[in-house]
Amino acid sequence: MALWGANDNLLSPGTVSLDYSSGTVTASVGASFGFVGYGGTGDVIRFGVKGGEGGYEDYFGDAVITGITSFRVVTIGSTAGLSGASIASTDYYVSQLPKNTITSVYDFSEKNTTEQSLQPHFVDVSFAAMSTPTGLVTGELGSKNVPIYLGGVPGLPEGVDIKVGDTVTNDGNDLLIAGVGTIVVTASQFNTGVVGVGTSAKPIGINTGSYVSFVPHGAGLAEGATLVDGPNNIPITSIGSSVITIEAATSNGIATGQTLVINTLYGISVASTLTADISLLENLTFKRLQLGVDRTVYGIGATVGAGQSMAPVGEDGLAYTTQGNGWVGVTTYMDCQGNLRVKSEILVAGVGIETGSNGLLYPTDLGNA
Repeated sequence: MALWGANDNLLSPGTVSLDYSSGTVTASVGASFGFVGYGGTGDVIRFGVKGGEGGYEDYFGDAVITGITSFRVVTIGSTAGLSGASIASTDYYVSQLPKNTITSVYDFSEKNTTEQSLQPHFVDVSFAAMSTPTGLVTGELGSKNVPIYLGGVPGLPEGVDIKVGDTVTNDGNDLLIAGVGTIVVTASQFNTGVVGVGTSAKPIGINTGSYVSFVPHGAGLAEGATLVDGPNNIPITSIGSSVITIEAATSNGIATGQTLVINTLYGISVASTLTADISLLENLTFKRLQLGVDRTVYGIGATVGAGQSMAPVGEDGLAYTTQGNGWVGVTTYMDCQGNLRVKSEILVAGVGIETGSNGLLYPTDLGNA
């Protein structure tokens, strides 16, 4: 039995199901295992589809065909290269890629592929308490602000590394960060002694406790803060728990219940309402989406560019170039700076690898996964 062949485009009609306990693969009508141009003993069956909207989730891994019972039933030698997820009526590929890449030291198996997931990014402390409001008035959105200082400090002169799309953990929930250096407040006319809102009103009422309950730090919050007024940013002279005062009149009217955006180094805003109070100097865990790791063997019939074996991904796509033809192992992962990297290594050099739409195309488009 040859260790590899030169065909990455064998026909694979229909679908297959796997019995993990026996290693028996049963195909639907249309399969023709054992016939010329189809999968046979010693070939590799690749379960599922990799790419498109399914991303990694619809791909289950590779296994070597060790026996053929009929044109619709084959046996695989091991399930070690599979994800372990149920395989039933799924699409498949058949390839003559090197068999030892599945379970040997190369280990290009699906068990070494990790899905994208939220991972702890760093921990910082709140500079003030933030209480979730009670008895919300009609239209109140609830607290969506997190009191964290974003400015530079000794040892961290460029500020904290938070970006939109990260999450902050509150009450066991990972809340998506919608604004960095912005907090949101709700305009109100229900606060005692507050001038009604409108184009000429410089004091603007906000619902008590709704967003800005950083009262001990009110003066600091106003430092450098601005109110977003269409394309303009109006300097804020003071921020309290129930009113903010701006330096100039707004150019547009402000309606009761309207959400106002404030630019400040003293907070971030999240997409959903906090469900638990934040205490003073509470450790806040921030998470960032990590894209995971993918290790796949491809048949390269012609050199795809002439790039380096490890290169950062750029808009020109040069990171997906390979150094030669043959059977190529490709690893994609995120480095410690959050950059997507692609590492390729030629496992078996050679020309004449037959590729096409029946095999995994390189590079694989993972769609929105």
